[in-house]
Amino acid sequence: MDYETTQGMNKETFLELCKRYKFPETELATLEKALVFAEKHLAAQQRLSGDSVFDHNLRVAAILVENKYGLDIVLAGLLHGILKYVSEEEFKPIFGGDILRLITEAQQVQK
Repeated sequence: MDYETTQGMNKETFLELCKRYKFPETELATLEKALVFAEKHLAAQQRLSGDSVFDHNLRVAAILVENKYGLDIVLAGLLHGILKYVSEEEFKPIFGGDILRLITEAQQVQK
């Protein structure tokens, strides 16, 4: 998948991509939950390029799926930057400490 292909990425095409890469049903359910959460908190946030933070994160997650990363890394790609808009206290009960740690560490690298 190249940049042009990921431009048209949406929740449904992302989940289809995950199915093609053989994510188990339990992981697909977790990814779907993360998609809803990310869209709720990131869709209205704009990047300098003009696209939404959610669209960017969806493309990042799709690239991670194609490169055969596991669930935790794909979730971190999908949810990176979300702590600007939700608290750790809201995030952790939903996605757990491991995903929280991954996105927190990713934020520290970006600084």
